[in-house]
This record gives sequence, structure tokens and C-alpha cells, in this order.
Amino acid sequence: MAGGIVESVILLGAPVSINPARWKQARSVVAGRFVNAYSTNDWILGLVYRCHSRAAMANRAGGLAPANVPGVENINFSRYIKGHTDYLTRMDDLLELLNLSMDG
Repeated sequence: MAGGIVESVILLGAPVSINPARWKQARSVVAGRFVNAYSTNDWILGLVYRCHSRAAMANRAGGLAPANVPGVENINFSRYIKGHTDYLTRMDDLLELLNLSMDG
């Protein structure tokens, strides 16, 4: 059993399918926080995800919606993220909202 092998996971606008079984498996190896930060405004992610993912027909991308999986902390950043490139330009603000810091 590999439980707790990863300290924390912070996904920002993740282009991965919300497949509950896979997310539960990933969560099982994380000791601390497992955050799915998403924005319903990220139309670039939505378009690219639908064009390049067979899973898009069955599941939404984690970066577009909450992952209803026990132990996953879902944070709606739609108020702050109006487009895909906002993740880069607003990174300091987002980390502060997550109670994280780049300062160490």
C-alpha cells in the first residue's frame, strides 16, 4: 500500500477526466491536501479537452467542474479565472487563496 507517499496535490485547471475511481485511487496516496481548483469560465480547456479526450463524452475535465470524491477539496475559482491564461497571471493570488506561498 502506497498511502501517504505524496504530501499534497494542488490541481489548477487540470485537463484530466473526473473519473471517480481514478481520483479515489490517486487520493489514496496523498497524505495531505488534494485540491481540485477549477473554473467554469475556462473555455480553452473545455474545447481542447473535448477535442483530444475520449473520456470527455463520459466525464468532464477536473479543471472545469468539481470532483465529487471523498477527500478531494474542490475550489471554484470562476470568480478569479476568466480564461485559461489567468492561472499564470493570477498565480500569486491563487496560492494565497489556497493558503500556500511561493516564499517557502
